[in-house]
Amino acid sequence: MDLKSLDIVFSHYIKIRETNFQGYVTCPYCLQNLPVDESENCHFVKRGNKSVRFDEINCHAGHVECNRIDDQEKYEMFIEDKYGDGTSEELRRKGKITYKFSRFEMKEMIAFYRNKIKELKSQNLINELK
Repeated sequence: MDLKSLDIVFSHYIKIRETNFQGYVTCPYCLQNLPVDESENCHFVKRGNKSVRFDEINCHAGHVECNRIDDQEKYEMFIEDKYGDGTSEELRRKGKITYKFSRFEMKEMIAFYRNKIKELKSQNLINELK
């Protein structure tokens, strides 16, 4: 198990978690709905900051184009509206912490998010992603 495998499973979980009953997600940048299959996992504090790379509050499904433009002000408003005042600053603070995942941790996290995906699917809240 490696970081790439964990990225794939975690991103899949984020997309499923964000999907509404019609199969759409709301982009945290532009607030527009898009089909989940056209979305990607967006990180408020960029994924290079390992301490928040797999933080569920830091990640949301959104437009590929918006994620490339990376309008931090818009994403920050989304974070603050969804989770409360000070959340974006707390994520930035956590993002400055240096962290390296062990192989054991990555293996455990992969199993954890696979189980969360199964739970969401068993609740029939989402359709199968491609």
